[in-house]
Amino acid sequence: MSADASLALVRQAWEHIAAGDFEALLEIFADDIDWIIPDMPNVPFAGRWRGRNGVQQFFRVVAEVQETLEFTPDQFLAQSETVVVLGRFSNRVKATGKRSNSEWVQVWTARDGKLVKMQEYVDTLAVSSAFNDCD
Repeated sequence: MSADASLALVRQAWEHIAAGDFEALLEIFADDIDWIIPDMPNVPFAGRWRGRNGVQQFFRVVAEVQETLEFTPDQFLAQSETVVVLGRFSNRVKATGKRSNSEWVQVWTARDGKLVKMQEYVDTLAVSSAFNDCD
């Protein structure tokens, strides 16, 4: 895919995420999408999620365990099938009441008109610490 087509697809994904339209989001994913969140102690949504059902489960777990206060993409960079998104987030963990804040990077891969992979990089200590109920 061209950089422009890949970028358009990732921007469309972000529009669906912002609107909370996860049905439409899942439609632009490949059936076997690979969704990777870094391993983090105590974080139930960390790790690798596969396929549309896996990503759907990921979003369900995220909604169960934390409140998203901000999740903002700031910059999109595209080359061929790869789109890098730079952004920031702020979340509150429901069980602990603690907040985590971090800048993040997502690396998306588009192929044949579908998104086939998303790998995220965050401040894993900040996220994991918010899930730790010990101070």
